[in-house]
Amino acid sequence: MSLFVIRTILWILLSRDVVLMVGGINIPPFSQINLQQATTESAEMAATTPASTPYGPMPFDLAGQERLTQLHNTERSAVDPPAADMNKVVWSTDLADAVASNLDSCIYRLADAQAVSRNRWLVEMGFYDDINDTLVSDTLTQWYAYGELYEYHQKSCTGTSESECSIYKLLTWSSMSALGCSQHYCETLTDYYTQETMNDTLYWKCLYDNIGHFTNPAVRPYTNGTVNDTCTQCESGSSWCENGLCNSGCDIQNANCSCALDPLCSGNGAFNETACDCNCTGYWVGNSCGQCGLTCQANSNLNRDLCQCDCLEGFLLNSTTTNCEDSRYSSFPSGSTTEPSATIGTITTDSAPVCGMDIICNGSGVLDPQTCECYCASGYKGSDCNEQCSLTDTECWSGYRKPPVLIDADFCPVYCLQCACDPSEGNCENNGTYSKVPGYELQYGMCRCYCPFPWSGLTCQECNASCYNGGTLDNSTCTCTCPAGFRPPNCLECKPDVSRWCTSRMAPYCDRVPVIRENCLVMCGICAL
Repeated sequence: MSLFVIRTILWILLSRDVVLMVGGINIPPFSQINLQQATTESAEMAATTPASTPYGPMPFDLAGQERLTQLHNTERSAVDPPAADMNKVVWSTDLADAVASNLDSCIYRLADAQAVSRNRWLVEMGFYDDINDTLVSDTLTQWYAYGELYEYHQKSCTGTSESECSIYKLLTWSSMSALGCSQHYCETLTDYYTQETMNDTLYWKCLYDNIGHFTNPAVRPYTNGTVNDTCTQCESGSSWCENGLCNSGCDIQNANCSCALDPLCSGNGAFNETACDCNCTGYWVGNSCGQCGLTCQANSNLNRDLCQCDCLEGFLLNSTTTNCEDSRYSSFPSGSTTEPSATIGTITTDSAPVCGMDIICNGSGVLDPQTCECYCASGYKGSDCNEQCSLTDTECWSGYRKPPVLIDADFCPVYCLQCACDPSEGNCENNGTYSKVPGYELQYGMCRCYCPFPWSGLTCQECNASCYNGGTLDNSTCTCTCPAGFRPPNCLECKPDVSRWCTSRMAPYCDRVPVIRENCLVMCGICAL
């Protein structure tokens, strides 16, 4: 056995990315070679060539490539705590060929990291050892075991050297996408840094593609999740999953792949079954459209539940500039940023309250600058729209006048589609939502309760459920209690699960994902055959 030498060299590259180069940790060869042939041929070469002549390159065969790649993927899928964005790595012939050029001189010297595109680096790791029977897999397994020294949540290292945790972070860097290795048998290997020499040595290196700042203690190598969150935050945006690793090369026909994405896209997007991704609506972002990517400007607050900016009292949303502007200017033409001038009798106003009087329609209507009259929106009344209508005040709801044609309705703070309803005014029961949906209002622009099935009514207190096949209705919960062999919500006959969602992998999602619970009644224990 060879003497185990650990030599770590840190090179800081003063460029866009800072990359650590780890090298010189001696490990055994991955592929076995004929030791007798190697010894004989190297002796023959020594008699006819200078001492530094290399024995020659020995590319990894397909079995070696597969074994080396599989080892990385097996270890990467087993990180603790689990990862939500860990990529599957593949073998790259281009990387293997690129690293081979750094081996043929039989001079041990690390090469600079190569920037292949913006923010993407090839990080090189070099190894050498005399020939023995130990396989490289043992050493790589030991390197992955350095994870026991890395405290993920504290972002700290309990090992004797930071390099141990740096090696682990490199190998478990979530965005890593490919690796390529090459080996070269040298009769004499010279260490460029110390000028020491080693005889009959197998010298090899690997290049890892798409590595980030793994030497930065403040940066974790991957995003933490749970065992049920694997592949839910894949870098590619697609959530195809193969053995716990993100694999954008999967498709719906591959039996080894499954889609780890919430098919509801958090209620904020459309699910693409073929690509296993979500097309998010509005300002929602993230693989499952569960994060709000909106930044609000002045005079507004971010409503994270709706991912929208709610204007402060006295300000209105300008749909053209997306800014909240003073409600006194609610009659601006679309896109205007200054108050219009108006001449009323002998009073001329410019950058003063419209009509020369403090009539701003209370932020609940549109001012006609020709008549100085407020046109109140649905649900408001009074000369300056400062009185709220009750739900029983039908005349107030149905009798309001729409603004004049010349006034841009986009700036009405109530029936403007961009303006939100105040949830505290709705008194909606049974998870009803106080809002307005164009085309579904009782009156145009009217805020109302939108009720989940089977609830209905002005405040979602009326039960519309029907129970069949001897089922019993509980009006307080609006649910049916069904006899054996029949399924909720309305006690129809139980049938075997046929949906593609009904797999063992999706079973843990029964309580979280409605579409699975609705289509996999037997798997989710809702219905018994």
